[in-house]
Amino acid sequence: MLSIKEETSFQDVMSTLKDELKKLGSFSLDEKKACAIFILTVLLWATGDYHEAWFGFEISTEQTAVIAGLLCLMPKVGLLTWKDANIKWELMIFAAGAYAVGNALDDTGGAVWIINKVVNGLGMENMNHAMVAVVVIFLSMYSHLIFTSKTVRVTILIPAFIALAKTLGMDPVPLALASAMTMTFTITLPPHSKVNTIYFGTGFFTVLDQIKYAIVTCFIGATMISIAYFTWFKVLGL
Repeated sequence: MLSIKEETSFQDVMSTLKDELKKLGSFSLDEKKACAIFILTVLLWATGDYHEAWFGFEISTEQTAVIAGLLCLMPKVGLLTWKDANIKWELMIFAAGAYAVGNALDDTGGAVWIINKVVNGLGMENMNHAMVAVVVIFLSMYSHLIFTSKTVRVTILIPAFIALAKTLGMDPVPLALASAMTMTFTITLPPHSKVNTIYFGTGFFTVLDQIKYAIVTCFIGATMISIAYFTWFKVLGL
């Protein structure tokens, strides 16, 4: 297998891309089907607030994803057979487990208990506002070590930090926005996101490589967001 490090030649990139585009030819029937299913899925996701008025019932995000999957697998209409799909069931089980754990922490109050313990343990109620903002940003950045699902992290952390800001007399809007900017950082270990698992399966790097990369990347990301909190946010009037 060719290593990514060996793929260093980028000469005549545009001409190569144009040649490859010509080789693809015109849209095939399957490609048209894929585009139609994709557009339908995006439209259903984007218009969720209007489903009740249009159809008399609401199609949830999860139901839309199931509909799209069924359309892809339906005979004659779809694009794939179950055999061709080659579904990574281990990823499906991992995702379901991650959401289940996150929702369990949320429903049982365990997440709030953890946040309260962290806030009290760090003595954040006695810190000045600038230090609180930096601590919140770094906590949000590394929270994926505990809460795997980004949705669960947003559901748990953002309301908690808004409540903290109000308690301390801070403006909750910039603090919540800064915290939200960290939510896509889930890069420390392969189990921390489905994308990580897929990348790790390529065999191009080890777990230790990813940890080293993540420590540096997350620190830089949190630092840049902290700087933006005290500078760019002020320019925006936040």
